[in-house]
Amino acid sequence: MAAVHVIVWDDREGGGAGAPALFVHNLLSWCSDPTYGFAGQRPLAAGRRLLLMDRRGYGHSPDTVRSDFQADAEDVVEVLDEHAGDGGGHLVGHGNGGVVADLRARKRPGRPGRRDAGAVPA
Repeated sequence: MAAVHVIVWDDREGGGAGAPALFVHNLLSWCSDPTYGFAGQRPLAAGRRLLLMDRRGYGHSPDTVRSDFQADAEDVVEVLDEHAGDGGGHLVGHGNGGVVADLRARKRPGRPGRRDAGAVPA
């Protein structure tokens, strides 16, 4: 079981197959934050299983002394292993969450899935 908190939204009729989308948040927010998190993406759960991960030190995940993108990338790998198996999954990263998504892709280059990042720091 992953060491971080994950919310699963799946509003599809009878569930269904298909790779989930894992959302990774930026600084100063967490996955279910109604203002700055991914709460506005809930309607997408009608067509795909959504995984919303609180990075370490945010929301309901364990506290940490400082952010560690490598540890976050390992957490992403664990979450996808747990929720998607070998089917991979789509990664949606916002800001520093995009950095984490990129690091995960480098750790598992052959893993299926798509990576989308927005407002990623240079």
